[in-house]
Amino acid sequence: MSLGDLLNLFGALGTVPVLIAARHLVSSVTHARRFLSFSRSGAVDVVVSTSGFSKSPGGTARSYKTNYGEVMAIAWVAKALGRYYRQKPLSIHMSERVAHTLHGDLVVLGGPLFNSCAADFLRGFNEMYAGSDVRIDAANGAIAVGTEFRVDDYDLRRVTGVPTRDLAVILVGRNPFAPKMGRGFLCAGLSTYGTAAAAEILFHTLLGRRQGRDVRRSLGRGDGLVIVVSATFTGQQCSHCQIEYVHPVAQASVAGRNSYP
Repeated sequence: MSLGDLLNLFGALGTVPVLIAARHLVSSVTHARRFLSFSRSGAVDVVVSTSGFSKSPGGTARSYKTNYGEVMAIAWVAKALGRYYRQKPLSIHMSERVAHTLHGDLVVLGGPLFNSCAADFLRGFNEMYAGSDVRIDAANGAIAVGTEFRVDDYDLRRVTGVPTRDLAVILVGRNPFAPKMGRGFLCAGLSTYGTAAAAEILFHTLLGRRQGRDVRRSLGRGDGLVIVVSATFTGQQCSHCQIEYVHPVAQASVAGRNSYP
């Protein structure tokens, strides 16, 4: 075998790992896009909880505030868009000041306690998906999904005001405010830290080629998912989060609300 033949052989062998890596990359992107199913055009609207507001020294302008977990959750959404939908912009709204009609792809971060959009989203989701009946009552530490999953008086085990554990709900389906036009997702913990953990599960773990495979398979075309996750925290950082319950739901209606707000 000549030197030229050897170089050609080694060159061909060297392309094999590259081709395998490329195949895995394409496969992971395909799985993630199929699960998220965002539209090709238009922004992803993200609505976060409003925890309070302050006024400028002049007293004329109002500045809205959100919580730590919602900020971390936005980062997970942005990371997923940057990896799988690079051309799709992100539009962020405070729940008390939504800038425009939410008629496209939508992500709601935070539960009904501080997010009025989440309350309407939850109501619309329950109407649109038969058998969902999801209830989130952060004030009383309660989460329920129909008659199959229920937790009451959940103890966050706070240390100096910061939870050391939490439960959260993830809703996956159509945008209940525009079910024929966009996808809708909700991440809501009993505390803001649970919201961040839910976003990590949804926009990171479930999009992994292997980690989220079983959950992705349970999502049929046009159907929705209710997922309950648990998380533990060290300081303000999530040290462990996992899926506790997955409930596929069938779409019973596409009526939804005409728009929001």
